[in-house]
Amino acid sequence: MTEFDMTHDKELLFNEAVPIERIDASLERKSEFVHVSVKFNKERILLLQLTSESDYTLLYSLEITFEEFQLLKNEQNLLVDFLQFPLKFIELLKEVQRAHRQEVPKFICRLRSDNPKPAAFSIIETNSFRNIIHISLLFKPGNDSALKIYLAGLVKEFKELSCELQDKLVKTSLAKDKKEKEYAALVENSSMEYDKLKTKSQEQLNSLELEYTRKISDQKSEFLKEREELTVKKEVVLRDLELKYSEIVNKLTEKSNRLKENNTHLAEKVGNLTNALELAEKEKVRLELDLLTAKREQERQGYSLEELQRARVGLADENSRLLLSVQKLEKRERDLSDSCRVGDERILSFQEKIVSNNSITR
Repeated sequence: MTEFDMTHDKELLFNEAVPIERIDASLERKSEFVHVSVKFNKERILLLQLTSESDYTLLYSLEITFEEFQLLKNEQNLLVDFLQFPLKFIELLKEVQRAHRQEVPKFICRLRSDNPKPAAFSIIETNSFRNIIHISLLFKPGNDSALKIYLAGLVKEFKELSCELQDKLVKTSLAKDKKEKEYAALVENSSMEYDKLKTKSQEQLNSLELEYTRKISDQKSEFLKEREELTVKKEVVLRDLELKYSEIVNKLTEKSNRLKENNTHLAEKVGNLTNALELAEKEKVRLELDLLTAKREQERQGYSLEELQRARVGLADENSRLLLSVQKLEKRERDLSDSCRVGDERILSFQEKIVSNNSITR
């Protein structure tokens, strides 16, 4: 296994930062991120390299030829061939990247270095029983020549990147100047167009304001005229309504007075009839008391059957007489009712004559 030249063209398969546990000669452990590069060169030699952005002096490299891989395969019982090995190796590196976010990582990378001796790079799967080493590779530390070549490559990449950025900056500046000129021209044209539109809009606004003022003045005049006409109409209608309802109120007042007088006469008649009815009721009660007294007298004296029969006949006659009296009283009540009705009719007739006379007088 020999160091490889960084200037050769290579097929890059993997170049990412991977968390590792670094153990130096004093067995001091330190966790850091190291860039792991996996490449194939033109001769199809597998090139592995460990570098760090925080420490440019850290450089470990490894070249694996097909023959060397066969020895590695036999030593570590690998089950993949030479072309599959870098892919499986990259899968293990990605497992280490994913496990780094876990509280207890399942996969870790360990780099045991003791310059100038080769550094042992191992990928380990951890569990509660034992640690399983999937792969262990010996990386050669970079000597002065390799380190110079590596740093020269970095400087070359930096210069190329700087030139590329400088070209982009120049192009961006030119594009910026062009855009600024275009923007200035656009602003000037827009300002002129804006001034024209502003002038036109102001003229249209003034015209609309004059038209609006004229319409408002016309509408105001029409409104005042209509309001004056409605006021006159309202006053005329109010006067007509006042006269009409004054006549109605007067007629209703006269009618109410007449009804009050009729009500008074009717109340007097009803009072008289009530008195007569009360007298008839009293007479009826008195007769009933007399009848009751006669019956008690009959029981007390104990007349004979004949006398009782005669008394019964007499009482029957008296009863007939009383019934005649009651019938006379009822007839009298009917006569009084007829008299009241005739009186009411006469009153109504008299009222109608008065109304007729008043109409003729008017």
